[in-house]
Amino acid sequence: MAEIVGNLDGRAVENSNMQTNFIDSIPGFSAKLSQVVVAECGDISRFKDAKALVAFAGLDPKTMQSGRSLDRHGRITKRGSKFLRYSLYLAARVA
Repeated sequence: MAEIVGNLDGRAVENSNMQTNFIDSIPGFSAKLSQVVVAECGDISRFKDAKALVAFAGLDPKTMQSGRSLDRHGRITKRGSKFLRYSLYLAARVA
């Protein structure tokens, strides 16, 4: 994380600190977990909505369909960042 912060300009570091403090206020998150979430997500405004962020984390359910059968939701897709997904899992376990 120190390498990442060392490469950022002052404004980006300030924005990162604001996001880290905001995430750290959520029950279950520690300072390290909130830093991982901010580092993995980057600028949160790049996601158009919450569904895009969920998909980026790989937490959206797979849709299984065969022929004319109804959509069934299966396990999560795991197509996103495994570090972000694991950090969110740890925070949920603590909370």
